Amino acid sequence: MTTIVVGYKGFIGSRVYNFLQMDQFPLIGVSRDVCDLSNRAEVFSFFETVAEPFNIIFCSVIDRGVDNSWSSFQSNIAMVKNCVDCVKKSDLIKSMVYLSSVDVYGASPVLPITENTPSNPRDFYGLAKYVSEIIFSRGLEKVCPVTILRLPGIYDAGGDTRSVVGRYINEAKSKGTVELQGSGAVLRDYVCVSDLCNLIMKVLNRPASGVFNVASGTSFKLTEIVERISAKFDAKIKRSSEDKEGRSYDLVFDVSRLKQNFGIDIRKLSTVLGSGS
Repeated sequence: MTTIVVGYKGFIGSRVYNFLQMDQFPLIGVSRDVCDLSNRAEVFSFFETVAEPFNIIFCSVIDRGVDNSWSSFQSNIAMVKNCVDCVKKSDLIKSMVYLSSVDVYGASPVLPITENTPSNPRDFYGLAKYVSEIIFSRGLEKVCPVTILRLPGIYDAGGDTRSVVGRYINEAKSKGTVELQGSGAVLRDYVCVSDLCNLIMKVLNRPASGVFNVASGTSFKLTEIVERISAKFDAKIKRSSEDKEGRSYDLVFDVSRLKQNFGIDIRKLSTVLGSGS
């Protein structure tokens, strides 16, 4: 069965695509140069070319780092709606995997966060993710299983700078210093992209409808993360009082639903870094 990776040239999409390709999954990669998802006619034309059963992994999004406005919200929703309006009429779609975000919970949610924690997005990016979840789940509920994966920060242990942890690693390796912004007291549960890829493969092999928090279940203070990275790469820590992200609240997750449904343990960050318990 073919798997269509929508947004396969992005940070997460490219890694998911390459991971599945190595496992010899039949794949189709979709990016803007192949199909502009905001163009309804192009979306319908593209799916007319798919002649065999398929799964979709929907990674495409205008990220908050690029644009976090009403305009980007509208564009994100248009891409999702066009996709759903098209594939819901197809007999060939067998499952949908949507990469959402823990940003749907908003600021300072009650801890630990479960899939039943109320959604309260605080910006247009988080709102777009939440509305997209609804469009996918309700639009395709009678068509195929819809798996919604709510992601925290995803990082590449190789040091890709498009993630917080990746940026720390890159700074440690290339500059010999790691900049810690703000107090560093907030708790985070970042997930390595290779673990996410393993999870997605399990989802494809055994689709399940529902919402799932993707996390290890062990959160670390940013100070702990920076200290581990600086120790691993023998780098110094540079402290800055400026907090550019302004996300000064803790994130701690209950991952029992993820484990029960897919039998997977996401590695905690310390295990990936190979520095202690």
